[in-house]
Amino acid sequence: MKHIKKALLLCGLGGLLFSNIQAYATPVTGYSWGSRNITYQNNGFNNFYINIWTNARDEWNLSTDVFLKAGTNSKFTAGNKSDSGVTWDGRAEWTFSIITGNYSTMKTWVNTYYTTQSHYNTDNVEGIATHEFGHALGLDHAPFGNPTVMTPNTFERNSSGALVDGRPNKSPTSWDINTINVLYDNNFAKAQSDEPVLDVPENVLQKAQITQKDLKINHYSWAIGYSTLEARAYDADLIVSGIVKNKLSPLIKNDGENEEAFHQSEVAIENVIKGEGSKGDLINLRQIGGETDTSIIYHENSTELQEGTEVLLYLKKIDDNVYIPINEDESIFIKQGVQSFKTGDSSFKNLYDNRLVTFDEVSASIN
Repeated sequence: MKHIKKALLLCGLGGLLFSNIQAYATPVTGYSWGSRNITYQNNGFNNFYINIWTNARDEWNLSTDVFLKAGTNSKFTAGNKSDSGVTWDGRAEWTFSIITGNYSTMKTWVNTYYTTQSHYNTDNVEGIATHEFGHALGLDHAPFGNPTVMTPNTFERNSSGALVDGRPNKSPTSWDINTINVLYDNNFAKAQSDEPVLDVPENVLQKAQITQKDLKINHYSWAIGYSTLEARAYDADLIVSGIVKNKLSPLIKNDGENEEAFHQSEVAIENVIKGEGSKGDLINLRQIGGETDTSIIYHENSTELQEGTEVLLYLKKIDDNVYIPINEDESIFIKQGVQSFKTGDSSFKNLYDNRLVTFDEVSASIN
């Protein structure tokens, strides 16, 4: 089965099927439900979060041809949890049928560790829930600045350190509405070809099939987005260059309702650009993704680092000597060429957008 990039725009697919979609429609995940009548289970733990999901549901029901209904459905749940060890404030996780391209299960959350912070208001939190229900209906992330509720960050940090709105549209826009209507009017997941549009590599799909484990795809709304080195450095507890030395046992979390997996490795520090540490120190790096007894957890923007890789990292501290890359691949840079870490012209390529930076540029970006 070929790997087709999920962020494909509807306008690029051509044909009469999309004749009523404007030129730059919202990207799609490639998955949808088999019916436009969809029941979800509202697991908000208090009236505020119950209402957040109810209002998000109404946003889609009042503007599109789908009908979301709260009820009893363990296969599609919406709730909230508090997790300080991540940089996301909203999350959607799904499994799907490889035969039909339809969702099999869907779980959506808002992260109260972030949403209870003082810079969040009710509109921000409802925007996260509406965004996550957008994923649950079949919409993917759209670039920051597009007129859609599907931009991936709730806030943006600017170069001076100030927070600005990262998701100006808290409700579905015409881009989102038109895309959803075409998606469900024409059964997009089945209509395009003999194969559904997939957003995971073939080897991951094959591993899930061979092991007969659930493949759980994760999408995140990041609490804060960063477009400059200065902005990312503002929130980093530690910025270092170093070498991945040892692969550690994966971390598995299971609270009975939610199962998570994390890759873990040790990184030997070569240079400390910001934060506490010294050359030769070993830090524990934790990345989203991995395998449990029953599932393969996959996030396309989390690339497991291998031993011997020379890296530059922007990190958040979550425990004693345990760090995560801020927004996963967005804060991981791989050293290019054969330059020494000790020279000022060492260059590094970002895993998320392939941006090249030099060691001197990173050092100069620290305010």
